[in-house]
Amino acid sequence: MSIQSMANAGAISKPARIELKTSPEVKELLERAAAINGVNLTAFIINQARERAKEIVESETILCLNQRAWAQFEAILDNPPKATPELKALLSE
Repeated sequence: MSIQSMANAGAISKPARIELKTSPEVKELLERAAAINGVNLTAFIINQARERAKEIVESETILCLNQRAWAQFEAILDNPPKATPELKALLSE
């Protein structure tokens, strides 16, 4: 996805507002980075924040296993341990 299409993707719908306060130095740095990428400051901040947020959410929701770990996982799913009386009692509550 190009920088411009990423900027447009963040501008499709604007039902929510976020206001930020920062130092002049940080604002200048963000403006410079936005200019280098050919987008305005808002698009730059939204795109960078969205991408980082997606990374964080994916790191907490996607499980990556190597082949050995996947085989172990499948084996456990295919042959679950027998339910203990304690587990049965807990599930019946």
